[in-house]
Amino acid sequence: METPFLHDFSGDHHQLIGPDGDYRSVKGLKEWWAVLWIETVKLWEIGGPIAFNVLCQYGTYSITVAFCGHLGAVELSAISVAQNVIGTFSFGFMLGMGSALETLCGQAFGAGQIHMLGIYTQRSMVILLFSTLFCCQFIFLQLHCLIF
Repeated sequence: METPFLHDFSGDHHQLIGPDGDYRSVKGLKEWWAVLWIETVKLWEIGGPIAFNVLCQYGTYSITVAFCGHLGAVELSAISVAQNVIGTFSFGFMLGMGSALETLCGQAFGAGQIHMLGIYTQRSMVILLFSTLFCCQFIFLQLHCLIF
């Protein structure tokens, strides 16, 4: 009678993990539910801030379009096209350049050159900063030509 017949997995999930660090095979519905809940919490810890960021971005776009929709049909179509063009080109361009860092860091880590991770990150931050300044300058020049 040293071990209880029913395990309570609400607080302690260490008994679900085997000696190799992975989950043991599930023996019942309660263990399955405990593993599912643990993994769900882990995923929401990672994905929750990302989902919040995406909702805030879409919320900003929606509020801007709603305010411009009160001004008129031409203004509504203008802000919709402007947001789509800026969102597609500037964010897509920067995301593509940032993805290059992912490839370089993966290669450096796989080759065992951990010291190169910091160098690649610093270089990409400088390149992305100058690219952002160039894109902002281009956008402001286009806006200046449209306004005046």
